[in-house]
Amino acid sequence: MNSTPVCKEEAQLSSERLRGGSPRTNLRSAMAALPALLLAVVLLLLPLAQAQTYSVLYNFTRGSDGAFPEAGLTADKGGNLYGTAYQGGSSDRATVFKLAKKGRNWVFSPLYSFTGRTEDGGLPYGSVLIDANGNLYCTLQGGANRYGVVWEITP
Repeated sequence: MNSTPVCKEEAQLSSERLRGGSPRTNLRSAMAALPALLLAVVLLLLPLAQAQTYSVLYNFTRGSDGAFPEAGLTADKGGNLYGTAYQGGSSDRATVFKLAKKGRNWVFSPLYSFTGRTEDGGLPYGSVLIDANGNLYCTLQGGANRYGVVWEITP
């Protein structure tokens, strides 16, 4: 096959292909890439534009408030936070607590202190669940058969 251009237009097209296309094609490619480039710049700068804050809501003492709140928090419709602390409380076996926002501060309220005995168990594993009536539920180790307990608390 002969690769020699037959006419002036074919020679120009061959030359444009070697340079990366015609100026119109290059402009169209650049315009098509512009939205993606702008989006990338915005995404890179967005974290810098947002104010980041960090606040400690409560520090546990391993007293009546509990210790080691490992299971996370659950919020109710009013914005109150509920959780369990793995240890602490009156028998050092766990607590259920509530954090309520009052103005700029969070107020801690212990709701229940587990004994670790057969009546109520101790050492919670999961996060608190809230039903439509505001009752709290979770699971613990121990209990009457020593294989665990599902509890309910009505705050």
